[in-house]
Amino acid sequence: MVKKTFHAAILFAVLFATWFALSGISSKLFLIYGAISCTLATLLTLRMHVLDNEGHPFHLAIAAPLYWLWLFKEMIKSGLSVTRAVWSPWHKITPNFAWVPSTQHCDLGRTIFANSITLTPGTVCVDIDKKKAFVHALEQASVDDLNEGTMDRSVTRLTSGKHHSKKKGHG
Repeated sequence: MVKKTFHAAILFAVLFATWFALSGISSKLFLIYGAISCTLATLLTLRMHVLDNEGHPFHLAIAAPLYWLWLFKEMIKSGLSVTRAVWSPWHKITPNFAWVPSTQHCDLGRTIFANSITLTPGTVCVDIDKKKAFVHALEQASVDDLNEGTMDRSVTRLTSGKHHSKKKGHG
């Protein structure tokens, strides 16, 4: 119960802050309307039973910026690789589909893993289940990097709350 109350309070605060930032109106009447609408949205979320760690992943707030920096670096590396593959007259592009392993234990982890694959140039996650992800890759090297598991381990560290390591590899 305490955890749900905490999640509800944080959700209300985020909704109200967003509402206030977007409206920019600070009269008492509009603040009351905003508070009422944010309260109703929070109560609806509680009634739908979607207020949990996965629906509101506040526990990722500290580790996420480090993960984003790592992912941005991987996106740059992959972007350069795709650019080289597309512009080089000698490079033969070999697009393919492949299943790559996934060790994610929750829907949030699977979603972050699939989105990270798709955000990385040259790869798109087409489908994902509990043990593997179906990926389309522009080059076999991207599939090999995903099979190596660095991205999967990085997402697992992020969602489990362990600090992110700086191992090499990209998707």
